[in-house]
Amino acid sequence: MSVPRPLAGHAALVTGAGRGIGRTIAERLAGDGAAVCLAARSHDELEAVRAAIEAVGGRAVVAPGDLTDPAVPGELVAYATAELGGLSILVNNAGGAHRVRPLEALDDATFARGTDLNYTSVFRMMREAAPHLFAAAPQTGAAVLNIISIAAERGLDGMSYYGGAKAAVAALSRTAAREWGPRGVRVNCLGPGWIDTDLSRPLLDDPDFVRQTLAQVPLGRFGQPQDIADVAAFLVSDAAAYVTGSTLFVDGGLFA
Repeated sequence: MSVPRPLAGHAALVTGAGRGIGRTIAERLAGDGAAVCLAARSHDELEAVRAAIEAVGGRAVVAPGDLTDPAVPGELVAYATAELGGLSILVNNAGGAHRVRPLEALDDATFARGTDLNYTSVFRMMREAAPHLFAAAPQTGAAVLNIISIAAERGLDGMSYYGGAKAAVAALSRTAAREWGPRGVRVNCLGPGWIDTDLSRPLLDDPDFVRQTLAQVPLGRFGQPQDIADVAAFLVSDAAAYVTGSTLFVDGGLFA
């Protein structure tokens, strides 16, 4: 019996695809039939993801680059479309809080870097991808998925610049959904809660943090990257053909 491949015929570009949530999303999209361009700063990590995808019969190409460089989004989109023959899915996953500081001690450089990585890069990626998404929409449909965070809706101490940038992405996405809907391009956000990844491991190794956090999560566990990838695959597929301008928090009920 053949395995359903709901994304067959799609070409996807996933940023931050070298590890954690981004890697798992990329592998899930490839498993669902999409050809995937993997983007991140680390070439070695991307090559490992590419090898894993190809080992199970998928197709992937790698495109290392630092998204805080204004030239890189255009270069990534140009490479992805040339290698994959177009672009119908964009997943903006790259981001992170590189420093924890209270607002009164937040320096301009930290604020600027956090904004460039978490917000400005998303804007640039969407702008560069737009004509290719518009072109693909009549044939395959097209979708943008922006990975934000619970920090967009809930204050996290020391991360004002990060939460602000993620909230800005949500607002950007709602506007793009209105502007691009008539062109056949859907735009949504996915907000992970507390997910068990390498980046969150220092926190998850703290018993006090684990106890206090899980007391607020009705499902009583931390999420896994696969929990995010499963929802991401739904949101970029035809199963979500009437979903745009939305933000779905995958947080175990934290916001309930």
